Amino acid sequence: MPLVDIQVIEGVFTDDEKKSMIEKVTETVVEVVGEALRGVIWVRVIDVSGGKWAIAGKHLVDIEVIEGVFTKAEKKTMIEKVTETMVEIEGEALSGVTWVRVIDVPGGQWGIGGQALGAADVKALQENAA
Repeated sequence: MPLVDIQVIEGVFTDDEKKSMIEKVTETVVEVVGEALRGVIWVRVIDVSGGKWAIAGKHLVDIEVIEGVFTKAEKKTMIEKVTETMVEIEGEALSGVTWVRVIDVPGGQWGIGGQALGAADVKALQENAA
């Protein structure tokens, strides 16, 4: 947690570009959420065939987080930094049409290793690593 889904139109990026995208977005999220959560950050690039969806013909990034873990300011920073990272990958022409959403998942509706997690659990992970 967080889970980052980057939905792209199939065929736009090579496998190497997708790998780079995953690495760069992971590092960007670590900058915001802290090194302690690196091991539970998931980044997926999802290819969608071109005729199946479009937001101004561009890409959509969803970042799912457990509700109550991050402040509004931290979420705003996530949006800004992930957008900057995607523009770095995609090119400056896409800066105005790069969509990034932070979606809160209620505590107890997210689990790791069969254990449902809430905000207190994630904050304890952060504190224990500090």
